[in-house]
Amino acid sequence: MRFFRFFVFGIFAMFIGGVVVATEESDHVRLTSKNYVDTTLGARQDIIPAQSGAKAVTTTSNAGEIAPRDVKTNLGSNTNDAGLPTVGAVNTALNGKQDEIPAVNANTVITYTGTAGEIGRKGIYQDTGTYTAQQDNLIDAGTFNAALKNGLDNEFVCVDRDPDSGNCWLWKIHNATEYNVSLPSEYTPLMYIEATGTQYINTGVVLDGEKSRVVMDFQASLTSSNNSLFGARTSTTSKAFSFRIDSSNKWSAGYNTTTDAISAADEDRHTVDFDKNVVKLDGTTIKTFTSASFQTPSTIGCAVGAIRATSGSLVYYGNTKIYSFKIYTDDVLTIDLVPARRSSDNAVGMYDRLSGTFFTNAGSGTFGSGREISNTVYIPQNQSAQNQ
Repeated sequence: MRFFRFFVFGIFAMFIGGVVVATEESDHVRLTSKNYVDTTLGARQDIIPAQSGAKAVTTTSNAGEIAPRDVKTNLGSNTNDAGLPTVGAVNTALNGKQDEIPAVNANTVITYTGTAGEIGRKGIYQDTGTYTAQQDNLIDAGTFNAALKNGLDNEFVCVDRDPDSGNCWLWKIHNATEYNVSLPSEYTPLMYIEATGTQYINTGVVLDGEKSRVVMDFQASLTSSNNSLFGARTSTTSKAFSFRIDSSNKWSAGYNTTTDAISAADEDRHTVDFDKNVVKLDGTTIKTFTSASFQTPSTIGCAVGAIRATSGSLVYYGNTKIYSFKIYTDDVLTIDLVPARRSSDNAVGMYDRLSGTFFTNAGSGTFGSGREISNTVYIPQNQSAQNQ
């Protein structure tokens, strides 16, 4: 009976105080009323603040807290904007970029520029005739191939055809790169002439210390004795205008009363430019003399492949290949010599392209020579046909 009263009292207490006590002392459970739960949720809802404009609710680093972010319907130009763009905003921006591609002539390629968001353009070269250099245009492969073929057809001339097929197997083309000035038909241009110690060219030109400039393209040999390249003088200390390799195998230049050894010579091909009192080798100044007013002896001319003198030995010879030789007076070209062979007697010498004079060996023996230079290059298309 006592137990029943206790049970009824417990049920009544649950309805009155919201607390149920288990029959076991160790098992206590507290229930919260519905009103209390609603009040707590209401407090949580108050954390979502009122905002103006379109916002998105985002999480924060604190539990139970949130933060707003703008919803953008226009991207604008701010690159640091943390707002969230709508699909419409993105499409609007893309349309804006598309508007930066201007309407231009057809066959134009879009290119980069130095400004972000801007584009450039280049036209496409479409002339399939003979191709000419283009600084601003591009060219597609098909147009280039057609232009190249048409251009080559205009430059190449068929020399011989296969008797069976009729196809051309040997073509010729003018070679303007290797030798761009033609000589009269009586003369054949050569790569070089070679002096071997007994030959030289006498130009007959008196050199002036304040007016003359001599430019020589050469390749000398190193010997145990002096190797003279060009010039004239009374002696090494009087009225000298000369260039050589001395007995110590050093470059040596003579100007008026001074002849100086300069630096170690070699057997490479070089261009010496002796301009008044300044000597340059391959464009680098190697000697500067004190300017002086003088002339080489009037009875002798400047020699090429040797040095002429009026005292001691009258000619000091050299061992060198001579590719070209020029003399300027007051910066005006007066002698322009190139190696050549005369057809009538096969004489080897140097042809003056200004006066038309052919200078032959003024010493003894004969000049050696390099290969002939032709303005026409022959190109076999089919080697087997060539050998038939």
